[in-house]
Amino acid sequence: MIMSKHQLAIDNIQVPEGYKKTEVGVIPEDWEVIKLGDILKIWHGKSQHEIIDPNGIYPILATGGEIGRTNTPLYSEPSVLIGRKGTIDSPRYMNTPFWTVDTLFYSEIFNNTDAKFVFYKFHLIDWYSYNEASGVPSLKAATIEDINQAFPALKEEQYAIAQTLSDVDGLIAALDKAIAKKRNIKTATMQELLTGKKRLPGFGEGKGYKNTEVGVIPEDWRCLRISEVVVNTVNSIKIGPFGSSLKREYLTRTGYKVYGQENIYERDMSIGERFINEERFIKLKSCEICSGDFLISMMGTVGKCMVVPEGIEKGIMDSHLLRLRLDDSKIDSSVLTYLFESKMIVDQVKLLAVGGVMEGLSSKIIKSIYLPLASLLEQRAIASILSDMDAEIAALEKRRAKTQAMKQGMMQELLTGKTRLAVSVVEPLIVPNNP
Repeated sequence: MIMSKHQLAIDNIQVPEGYKKTEVGVIPEDWEVIKLGDILKIWHGKSQHEIIDPNGIYPILATGGEIGRTNTPLYSEPSVLIGRKGTIDSPRYMNTPFWTVDTLFYSEIFNNTDAKFVFYKFHLIDWYSYNEASGVPSLKAATIEDINQAFPALKEEQYAIAQTLSDVDGLIAALDKAIAKKRNIKTATMQELLTGKKRLPGFGEGKGYKNTEVGVIPEDWRCLRISEVVVNTVNSIKIGPFGSSLKREYLTRTGYKVYGQENIYERDMSIGERFINEERFIKLKSCEICSGDFLISMMGTVGKCMVVPEGIEKGIMDSHLLRLRLDDSKIDSSVLTYLFESKMIVDQVKLLAVGGVMEGLSSKIIKSIYLPLASLLEQRAIASILSDMDAEIAALEKRRAKTQAMKQGMMQELLTGKTRLAVSVVEPLIVPNNP
């Protein structure tokens, strides 16, 4: 008999003491390989139209999340939900009553099995390998129930594993809440400081306010268009080259770098693998990017921006970027970055864009944007406050990413039995005998 590559790989694995080889890999001796259908039943959701109630106390769920409320739950026991159609790789755990629509399966879990453990096991399954459709991804209930997975024989061990992972999820949720709170505080602080509604100590004592194109600002501030805060040189406001200037055939493996939106989105000028030769670079010299330039994304997530750091590779921008060369006697580039995050700029762009749609910017729109500007000294003081807030948010985000990575490692260890938890002995998982 010819064995599959998967079976050959399993046969070649060295088995530690206390473990055994199975069709799903090496697992503890006291674990069992079980068809999901032996410990759960997959049920279809139903149309919500007859039970929907805006004042309902239970959620109506689809693959994308909550879509309404109801007072009539479809199921009230702990359950693991998985998409039937569309998003099929995002399991959800519910331990309160709910209703699911037809695009979202729910499960009835039985045979002394811990539902939260099943939820975490679902995260280890490559759901797209079970996709039943060539178009919109789809799963069948029978397919899910036929999947083999390794389970601890003791529900107590399942519970201990699920509780350990749930504790980490709780930490991640607390970090998410802290990040959201810090961001909200920063947004409110930006609104106060960037419009002059709140003045920092040492600035604006005895000063009043005045009406301008961007609303009421301190009387000792100026209201200037972006076209008035760039250096007085040719190409101080410049969009990258279009069309034929950067045809695919002009791109090379090495040479002068071509920067794009990805550099702004990631705030990392080292990424990207597009280059042009010296001849092409000389022709497009007016589109060169240098340290200190202010770059703005012109398509997609419009208004995303950054200041070019020191030490970048010599190169040019593509047509999705606009470059400003700022007059540093009038504006601090960090303040302009924060202004582009503010509602004030977004509202102006919507007003200036055709039809109010922010699908793309233009140099004309950029030049017409008004900015409320304090003295350079006050601008730098404002930027310092907001920069400190950014640093606090970044630290929390770094901690969250580290915790998420730790959780992924824990799942691989605990849900496969590679690492065991000490648990008390209780009744074993009861599984029907296979014929």
